[in-house]
Amino acid sequence: MPYTVNGIGTNYYGKQNLEKHQGVCGSCGREVELKSYDTRLCFCVLYIPLIPLGKKRVVDDCPACRRHHVLNHSVWEEQRGKAIREAVAAYEAAPDDIEKAIAMHATLASAGERAAAAKMVETLSERFPENADVQVYLGNSLEEIGETQRSNERFHLAYQADSTNPLAQHASAVAFLREGKPEEARKRLDEFEKGGGQVAPAILFALATEFEKQNDPATAAELLRRVSDVAPNARKEKGFRQLAKKVEETTGERPGTLAAPVGWWENRAVWVGAGAVAIAAALFAYDAHVAGSLTYVVNGLPKPISVAVDDGESSRILPGRWSVLKLPVGEHVARVVDPPEHAGETPFSVNPGRFSRWLRKPATVVDPTRSAMVLYEETVYSEVPVDRDNAFEVVIGEPSHTFDNADYHFVDFPAEIEIDREEVTKSRVGMVEIDPEVLFFNFPDQLERPEVLDFIESHLLAVDESEDLLGVYFGALTEHDALARGEAFLAARLDHQPIDVEWHRFYQRLAELNGQRDLPARYDGLLKMSPEDPDLMYLRARLESYADRSRPLYERALEVDADHVMTLLGKAYMEMATGDFGAALEATDRVLTVEPENFRAVQMRRRLLAGVDRRDELERELQTAIAESPLNLLATELMMASEAARGDLDAARQSQQAFAAKVAEEWPKDPYQLNVLTQVLLLRLEGDYPAAIEAATTLTDQARRAGVMQVNALLSGDTATAAELTGDLEAINQPDAWLWTCLAAATAGDSDAAEYRRQAVEAYSKQGGTFGEIGRLLAGDLPEKELALRAYFLEAEPDLKAALLLLTADRTEMYSGRLVELAERLILLPGDKTPLLEAAIAARKS
Repeated sequence: MPYTVNGIGTNYYGKQNLEKHQGVCGSCGREVELKSYDTRLCFCVLYIPLIPLGKKRVVDDCPACRRHHVLNHSVWEEQRGKAIREAVAAYEAAPDDIEKAIAMHATLASAGERAAAAKMVETLSERFPENADVQVYLGNSLEEIGETQRSNERFHLAYQADSTNPLAQHASAVAFLREGKPEEARKRLDEFEKGGGQVAPAILFALATEFEKQNDPATAAELLRRVSDVAPNARKEKGFRQLAKKVEETTGERPGTLAAPVGWWENRAVWVGAGAVAIAAALFAYDAHVAGSLTYVVNGLPKPISVAVDDGESSRILPGRWSVLKLPVGEHVARVVDPPEHAGETPFSVNPGRFSRWLRKPATVVDPTRSAMVLYEETVYSEVPVDRDNAFEVVIGEPSHTFDNADYHFVDFPAEIEIDREEVTKSRVGMVEIDPEVLFFNFPDQLERPEVLDFIESHLLAVDESEDLLGVYFGALTEHDALARGEAFLAARLDHQPIDVEWHRFYQRLAELNGQRDLPARYDGLLKMSPEDPDLMYLRARLESYADRSRPLYERALEVDADHVMTLLGKAYMEMATGDFGAALEATDRVLTVEPENFRAVQMRRRLLAGVDRRDELERELQTAIAESPLNLLATELMMASEAARGDLDAARQSQQAFAAKVAEEWPKDPYQLNVLTQVLLLRLEGDYPAAIEAATTLTDQARRAGVMQVNALLSGDTATAAELTGDLEAINQPDAWLWTCLAAATAGDSDAAEYRRQAVEAYSKQGGTFGEIGRLLAGDLPEKELALRAYFLEAEPDLKAALLLLTADRTEMYSGRLVELAERLILLPGDKTPLLEAAIAARKS
């Protein structure tokens, strides 16, 4: 489910293919109008969508409790279609098989095919009119969609078809109960019990309630006693006590006969006043017989798991749920037996300490798949609202953790409690349902935890659409200097089917960062086994660093699937890198006809609109985006750049000021310092680099501040300081920083340019793929013509490639004109490095 903290988190936006039906919520049990629809999950700030996180299918959204099921939309469509096809095939092969007919209806109903499901109800009624089990099933199905009257009719038909069928007896009793006929309901339940059935306490309580309503308190009292016998804790429930009090008043029974008041031993004031010796004796007796604490085995994955503890039977734990065990003090082992990719053992201890066991409510939480986020939090109850920061603790992916004391375990805080003083602090432990990628937006410091890699990897093994989570994983690997671990983890599932393109993309990037140079051969081998797979064709094509080599591979993939989105995006990137913005734009437009909200295509298309001089269209599109999401940083920065490019710095200032005002109004604390980032950009666009440096010093994120300060030093002409700051950057960012420092120094005629080039060559040469090729080209150890051609066809980000072209032009006098011309074309919009490029181009033209 979507989750926000102080307005930051996720939310659903848009509702398409909306389906509504009356039904009973599977979570809260209320009869409501349930809704199912297609939507898009977005990361939001102050509930304003900023980053799309994927299309989803929400199933049976309850307006009362807001609980629902949610699936990735592609998974929903795939599973829905597959389930329907299989159910139809099985039913058509054996139309007289009751189980297959019921399975057919259940599949249609759960897939949202309401009309087809309704027709199947008619078919079941016609084919099996005398089958009690079918009638009970239909009655239950009608009950789920809120058709109570028709459900009752089916339940009674089931009894008429077979009065000895226990299901029919119980169902008919429920129908009579809902119709306000307790006498008839009781007769059916008597038959049910004579056949060996056991009536649930909730049914007995509902029956007692109906008898009390019909002025038969004696029978109601008898039923309440039966409830107390089979469920003694029911006497503590408010609803039970209220009904018992009514019945006692009506029958004249002594108060407390049906719901005894709290005993003196449960009264804390009396208990505290007892003698110390008696207390100690009671505590040691408790310690001897009930040592240990409640243990909660949790599942934070989006799929069920099966777990066995010690030598016990395995239990199935649903997504976001838990199982509760009472274990003795000592060492234990939890074993995940399903799914196989998460199989393994987790040793844990139950040892909360004697003091905790006696006077507190400790809870041991075991997370055998390292997948859960568990929260400990406190709240204050008082007659007057109290505004203070309450204590909380977040535990993420820890194999086991013991909370010393929590009043409430895995339940929400009650709305109100009775207190005997001005205020009372209560605590709870529970799971937080939040997507991992959103979790790290809200709690970025959690990336520093040693367990975070286990946590993310566990979720990666369980999700179907992994792009956003892989991005988080990449950041965590960088934080922990664990790129080799990430490469090995992703490599282990490259043969998984169907192919996860994003999984392979991130594997390729990590392998290249680690210096791998044999990736093309590996993917050639995969293609030999599946030569017509467009996903593999795309993945093989993107390993080529040069457009003249990747182009035929992309074209071959598009011959197999003309609408293959990733291939079209790859082709667009290739065309953009070689300056053919028209062809690149055509490819992105094709993507958007297939996936109208594809984030990569939208962002690339906006840059390309500037490249083909359609700035009016670009700015109209950006205005719409900003109007829909006023805190959209990407759109605002692009708008400012476009306005500056057409010479209207006043408009750029107005855009920045409007954005700043909106941030100040709606997000005054601004932890991401969006105002500072846009202010630095504006000052750069204005050419006021000293002011940009001063503004950047206020950035609190160390890595971001270092990067901004390094660029500011280059823009100010201080290459020595820029070189010094480059050494402070994260290793992954140092190669590009050395390249830009080399360009600025070479343009200024600085004698240190050769040293900066050497540093860049050394940094790039540690990598494989395109970045390794950049190092090779910077080294210049190729014949002049080949060096110029390789630089010309290199696939890289436009600004970075432009810088490389200009440095290559210094070593290829015969071809320098064409290289400088392409570098100039690649400046699509003013950006951080644009002044460096413009100065370098002017120097080389002169």
